[in-house]
Amino acid sequence: RYANKTDKLSVSFASYIKLHTGVRMGKTPEELVDNYAKCVAALYLQQNGKDFSIKSIHKNAEIFKEMYSLNALKNHPEKLADMLTNADSVLKSNNALIEEIYGVKPDKIDKYLDDMSILAQSLTTTQGHGKQYSRLYKLINNVAELKNKGLSKEQLADEIKAMNAPIYDAAVEYIKSKGFGKMNVENNPRAVAAFSAISILTKATGGLDYRTTKLVTDINREMNRKNNIEAGNFDSMEIFKNRFGAHSVDNMTNVIRENPNREVKNVIKK
Repeated sequence: RYANKTDKLSVSFASYIKLHTGVRMGKTPEELVDNYAKCVAALYLQQNGKDFSIKSIHKNAEIFKEMYSLNALKNHPEKLADMLTNADSVLKSNNALIEEIYGVKPDKIDKYLDDMSILAQSLTTTQGHGKQYSRLYKLINNVAELKNKGLSKEQLADEIKAMNAPIYDAAVEYIKSKGFGKMNVENNPRAVAAFSAISILTKATGGLDYRTTKLVTDINREMNRKNNIEAGNFDSMEIFKNRFGAHSVDNMTNVIRENPNREVKNVIKK
């Protein structure tokens, strides 16, 4: 018998990970990515005291594939194989991925916090808007406040790393809620804030280019499919990074304030 429910769950998750690592890790790059994502999901659920569930593991595996840009590793099967040696290698490599993708190097932290502070100060009210924007608003303000908490450089770096993935995910969720193809970015300061947060994170971190490139490409494709005149803002990563940043919301709201009677264009061409 197991001493308690936690012991039983630990055995279940451990057995599941054993079935997807070592000699059972898979052979093709696709199998390796799938099994690594499943192992990361299993570890996450175990660490958070969740019940063992194959369905939950598979659902979270898809989330982690995107969050950690795992498809980018398909061209490096040897690295994937090393990551899938056992449970310890999964945990160690996942921590390294988080550092690589969401960590901000010491020489970029001041600029990152300055940009987030500027963005936070320019955010429009959450009143009358949905839960996606409210979550993004709160997370941006939380990270902007880190500078005044008297943290050591190491503590500051760890806090930023932990907060960057939720900020990115919240920004994407808001954008998805508006629809990639039909979005009217030029008249929506909240959308500009979401894209600006993504741009700031991508510029400050070392490993978000893959994820952001895919996002920008997907949006550009959908906007072109819908004949959205704003597709040009997403023609390339360079254009995207130049268009969105710390001052983008301020610049937009100033235009709206100075031209209250301006014509609001329909972004979808007939």
